[in-house]
Amino acid sequence: MFNHRPDSLNQRTLIRVSGDDAKTFLQGQLTQDMEQVHADNFRWAAHCSPKGRVLFTALVWSQGEDFFLETCPGQTDFILSRLRPFVLRARVTLTDVRADWKSVGWVDQDLSTQVRSWSDHPLPAPGQHQWVDGVHRLRLSETQLLLVGPATALPPHDDHAPSPSAHWDLANLQQGIVEIQDATRDQFIPQWLNWDLIGGISFKKGCYTGQEIVARTHFLGKVARRTRYLTAPQPVSLHTPVFSAAQTVGTIIACVPNNHGGADLLAVLQQGAEPPLSIADPLIPLTSASLPYSIPD
Repeated sequence: MFNHRPDSLNQRTLIRVSGDDAKTFLQGQLTQDMEQVHADNFRWAAHCSPKGRVLFTALVWSQGEDFFLETCPGQTDFILSRLRPFVLRARVTLTDVRADWKSVGWVDQDLSTQVRSWSDHPLPAPGQHQWVDGVHRLRLSETQLLLVGPATALPPHDDHAPSPSAHWDLANLQQGIVEIQDATRDQFIPQWLNWDLIGGISFKKGCYTGQEIVARTHFLGKVARRTRYLTAPQPVSLHTPVFSAAQTVGTIIACVPNNHGGADLLAVLQQGAEPPLSIADPLIPLTSASLPYSIPD
């Protein structure tokens, strides 16, 4: 999965939320507590329907009074169409900034050495954000660095590779980060996607869209389904059912080809689903893999 050159992420969604009321506006729309998003960090967030189903997920960070939402490709129009009706009289502007800013993602087991060939400035620690020389630097994990800024300020990268974001997509999946796409929208509550386990939900902030369902699930103390990390010997379509002992126990929500000819998967499974797991017709065995965070029973 490691790559000595950064991946082009220019096809991914990048939206700026600006204006005097930007923080207050997002506080009422996202599962994250925006008071916890500071200049030197980033957070994960989700936006839900009134029924508590996730409509989009995003990486969120700030620069001054502005906030940025970054997520998988193809979500710009939906996110803007979803959020703009809530603006009303608030002093908020939502902007697709991809025309002016570009993104690259660096995935390498020795990021410090690789990045040093481009910049002498020390990297942020995992979980931290820097604004350096006109570039946002977000260290998603020990091996992942997201860079956002003007094209001229970014390191060399290949915009014309057959799958330019392959390393980045695989790294996100292996970190257990669920990115909602068109095919998986409005189907899962945030806890089923482990959003509470990565700090993507605040249970202390004020009201936001879908909060009642999300909070009720939390305070009842029992989450019926969780996202699990699996591998398969070949790619698998989204929404493919997962079986245990001939019973359907879940569905595939993410699939990225890996370096071994197979695929890494995320699946929303019933709690207690027992191996062996498989996809039927034809029978494809699935192997459980470990996420970087613990899933409670």
